Amino acid sequence: LYQVETVWQKDGVPIEESGVAFSLIGLWNRTLSLLQIERHYGGVYSCHVSLRGAPAPPVVAQAYLTVQEAPTLKIQLPIETLGELGRTLTLACPVAGHPSPQITWLRNAVLLDIQAGSRYQQLRNGSLALGSVALSDTGMYQCQATNPAGEVSSYTWLRVKTSAPVLLSAPSNMTVVEGSSTSIECSAGGAPLPNITWIHPDGHEIISDGKFRVLSSGGLEITRVVADDRGRYTCTRANEAGRGLLMRGWTYLRRPTSSRPRRTLA
Repeated sequence: LYQVETVWQKDGVPIEESGVAFSLIGLWNRTLSLLQIERHYGGVYSCHVSLRGAPAPPVVAQAYLTVQEAPTLKIQLPIETLGELGRTLTLACPVAGHPSPQITWLRNAVLLDIQAGSRYQQLRNGSLALGSVALSDTGMYQCQATNPAGEVSSYTWLRVKTSAPVLLSAPSNMTVVEGSSTSIECSAGGAPLPNITWIHPDGHEIISDGKFRVLSSGGLEITRVVADDRGRYTCTRANEAGRGLLMRGWTYLRRPTSSRPRRTLA
């Protein structure tokens, strides 16, 4: 038995030249112990047993070692993410691991339903793309990466940026000839886009009909102006960020001053 010789190899290379940390245990080096396992330790390990000086070829046994690496995050998600209303937002979740981790996304601890045509899309690199961000998308988003060696997750709170309405073009006083048509401007900016309400001089809310029409720009169109249309018109622009802080402007229709006789607002 003292003539038994055991030689270890990794991928056909003597273990001493393979680049792995190891120790040999027991009589005749019968046990190979790998130290500080790393990814490159994976491969084919073989032991070659022979009798010194004997003409017989060595007896060889081998095994394939697969090294699994638990998922790790290359970059943590930020504590808070700001999303632009109506824009596309991408949440990145770069991970490493072996075998390649499977990435899933959750919102408020509920698995996201990612399907073709959905506003939620998972990209090939695992990132989550959210199309046309809405205020209702606010919440906690979680990236979870798993493989047979373990799992890791990261969270971010998505807050959709909003801004209160700001008047870009406020109404101004106007002089209008009776029987003509006119438009009163009231454009505003904000996120989300502010809605528009027009108040008639008699105090009631104006609804688009044959005479009055609220324009997509926020302005008010009045057709076939008569004397009863004169007075103070008020526009109100508001959105979710501007509740309780309504931006107002007004215009006053009045009769024109002219040296030539013509029909005007009385």
